[in-house]
Amino acid sequence: MSKQIVIGVTNLSSHHVTGSLVDQVLTELGFDAERVYSTHETNFKKLKSGEVDMLASTWLPSNSLFA
Repeated sequence: MSKQIVIGVTNLSSHHVTGSLVDQVLTELGFDAERVYSTHETNFKKLKSGEVDMLASTWLPSNSLFA
């Protein structure tokens, strides 16, 4: 069984942070994690085709929730 895992990350700053955290956790669990940066649409196509093993993403709520 391969311990390599490819993470699809949306190429926007908030998603980069999430991708980095997921990469760190997987590395600590013994995986050889690799991040691949693409647009939302391209990442879903890569997931469907098996080019990436998982997606790491984020959603930031409206600032009005923190007012």
